[in-house]
Amino acid sequence: MKYVLWFLMLLGIACSSGKVPGDIIPPDKMKAIVFDLTKSEVYVNNYVLKDSSLKTKDQHIKLYEQVFLIHNITKKDFYKSLKYYQQHPNINKALFDSTEAYANRQREVMFKEAHEQHTDSLKKK
Repeated sequence: MKYVLWFLMLLGIACSSGKVPGDIIPPDKMKAIVFDLTKSEVYVNNYVLKDSSLKTKDQHIKLYEQVFLIHNITKKDFYKSLKYYQQHPNINKALFDSTEAYANRQREVMFKEAHEQHTDSLKKK
């Protein structure tokens, strides 16, 4: 949980507005990356911590690498972009707000799908 809070605090820090340069991950892509990284943090904190045979730091690193691979970026790309967003508070706030809205939409979709599956299974009985 402390990693999630740390990560969210990093997103909340920063300084100016304007367009994102071409060598920076665009906000739409960045929000999906941040969302996936946050999910990986939650996974490690909720499941890996319960398995004493796994090292949480190793699992964090492994999952971050997988997220970067899924999104076709490097660790360097991500942290360069994160630093840029931290230095531009208006863009960073928009990114953070967008990520929160994206997470809420994803949660609604997940609950709707789960509800539909549950309803379908009840109809089959």
